[in-house]
Amino acid sequence: MEGPDLGAFSFGLDDLAEAFASLSMFPLFEIAHYILMCQAVRSDSGGLTLSRKHPLANWVCCMLMCSAGGFISSLLLGLPLIGPLSKTPNVLLASAIWYVVFYAPFDVFHKVVTFPPVLMLVYCVKELHRSHTILGGVLNARKVYSSGIIVQICIGIVRGAGSGFMLNFQRLVRGKWSPETNQILHPTVVLKECLISAILFTLPTGVLPINQDQLLLLTGIVMVAVKVTLTLTNVGDPFKPIENVLCIPIFGRAEVMAAEKKKKE
Repeated sequence: MEGPDLGAFSFGLDDLAEAFASLSMFPLFEIAHYILMCQAVRSDSGGLTLSRKHPLANWVCCMLMCSAGGFISSLLLGLPLIGPLSKTPNVLLASAIWYVVFYAPFDVFHKVVTFPPVLMLVYCVKELHRSHTILGGVLNARKVYSSGIIVQICIGIVRGAGSGFMLNFQRLVRGKWSPETNQILHPTVVLKECLISAILFTLPTGVLPINQDQLLLLTGIVMVAVKVTLTLTNVGDPFKPIENVLCIPIFGRAEVMAAEKKKKE
């Protein structure tokens, strides 16, 4: 009895990875991204209050979140900050999503996209989009700094998790300032995923047993799996156990530092 044809499986996997790598993010994947960004502004701004009193500020906040990675990476790479707004179809699509999220009759669009099965689908599409943006950020940085590994990693991170860094600035547009909530002080699971993914994408060819397209596909699948797991369960940050093992012997216990500070006071 013959075993499974692993060669055919490998060929199919290569085709799938190549197809995924060549997927266009516009419009389907961008729609999922824009929906979640506008929903984030809506939930962070206290529902519909801001949109009714200050629609222009509300629109600006949503555009900042929708193109957060582009704005921040342009700033870091010395490119025109207004660059992300030069993609007119993207701006128009993001504006359309903004309008239906906040102003659809009877709030029907918001109710549909927050319906758990629909929201889970949007989450999955968004995570696949994120993997593409991380790789895109690394490749864009490589064009400017071909040997700057740290720069490539940083741009990959901000392209994948830019909305988290932009959150405080868009709050400032709304007249709210909360610097203690930034991602540097409180890294999210998404930020940690982006960091690991960006590092993997910067590794020289041949270090990993898979090519770039396969790594992109694997990254997308893992991000979807993590998002689904965190949404459906209460497992918490999956990186915490590893951080606790590594950080305590290197940096010490936070409780010890806090106790010493309290003793001095």
